[in-house]
Amino acid sequence: MPVNSLNNRGINVRTLSGKRKFTEIFQKGKKLFFDSGYVVFLTLSEKNQGAIYLGTIVRKKLGNAVERNRARRIIRETLRNIIRTEGGKGAFAIIFILNKVEIDSMEIKKVIQRVFSDISSHSGEKAN
Repeated sequence: MPVNSLNNRGINVRTLSGKRKFTEIFQKGKKLFFDSGYVVFLTLSEKNQGAIYLGTIVRKKLGNAVERNRARRIIRETLRNIIRTEGGKGAFAIIFILNKVEIDSMEIKKVIQRVFSDISSHSGEKAN
C-alpha cells in the first residue's frame, strides 16, 4: 500500500486504496461529522505502527476534477502540517467523505485535531 508515502518524523502518510480496505474502515471505524461532510477513522494494529492511511471520497456531482482534486490537496497538506507541528502517534486510517468541495483548511485542521484527540483518548483506555 505504499503508493504515496511521505516521511514526516518517522510517520508515513499513505494513500488508502482498494474497496476491501475502505469497506473495512467504514464497518469498524468511528464517524465524526463536520460542515463539509464527515470523516471515518480507525485505529490500526501494532504491526502498522507509525503509518497513517488517508482516503478521500468526493462525488463527481460536486464539481469538476480541478475542484475535487483541490479539496483532496487541501486535506492532504493540512494533515502533513499537523503531523509536522504536533506529531502523530500510533497507526490509523482516516477517510474524508465530502459533501461540498468548498472546504476551508482551518475547518479540516480542527477535524484532524479532533480525530487525533479521539484516537489518543481511546488508546489511553486500552492501556489501562
